[in-house]
Amino acid sequence: MRMPESDEMKFMKELNYINGVNGNEGALWLFLPAASQNVSVDDVKVSNANVSMNMPIILMSTFPGQNIHAAVNDLINYEYTNWANPQDARAMFTKIGGDVFFNVPAMDLNLAHANDTKSNTWFYNFLIVPEHRPFAVPNWVTKASHVEEIPFVFGYHYDFGNILNITNYQPAEHQMDVSGRVMTYWTNFAKFGDPNGDGPVSWPKYTIEAMQHLIIDVEDSIGQRLYTKEYQFWRKIVPALLEAIENGEHA
Repeated sequence: MRMPESDEMKFMKELNYINGVNGNEGALWLFLPAASQNVSVDDVKVSNANVSMNMPIILMSTFPGQNIHAAVNDLINYEYTNWANPQDARAMFTKIGGDVFFNVPAMDLNLAHANDTKSNTWFYNFLIVPEHRPFAVPNWVTKASHVEEIPFVFGYHYDFGNILNITNYQPAEHQMDVSGRVMTYWTNFAKFGDPNGDGPVSWPKYTIEAMQHLIIDVEDSIGQRLYTKEYQFWRKIVPALLEAIENGEHA
């Protein structure tokens, strides 16, 4: 992605994509503070100190080799603090992890393809949660976390006995309805290069002008400009601050 003129990227830009993220990707990372506190994810307490402790790892992965000034940490803390309840950093912790490792990189791919006329991208946001979650996720996480779309993509045909220690499980009808729609989108894309068919909504291509995406939930709908603010923050505002500091333009 950092070498847009490379042969590899030129090849990748010629491919059509279905690209997407789940509603709360960052909830996956809550096992880290839960493990350090030796509690369940439902009982985990996340403080601003937890966020600060993990910030160097996040920044090193996002801006490798750069010296990170304290002002950058201050800016990120300000942007992500839940000002309605600043002492509870759970939402902050999950939102940063989701944006840095999943949501903003997904936007990189969308915009790289939307700027190129050789290929098309269809972007989705998957919200509905499976009745049996594959990983421990707190009960306050009400949107799909990382990998929780997989049962729906494969028609609930995976080994619940081995994976979740559940036998004789029959998913609810509304879960199977979502799964049927998802499989139709995916197989239409594989067969025809376009996920659309006789579905309840028409899934638009991702374009710079409209930035539309499919919202996959109990009922599908179309959304717009998902994570555009987060993309601007991590790809434009924070790098601009880093550059200003490096050039001596910021005290």
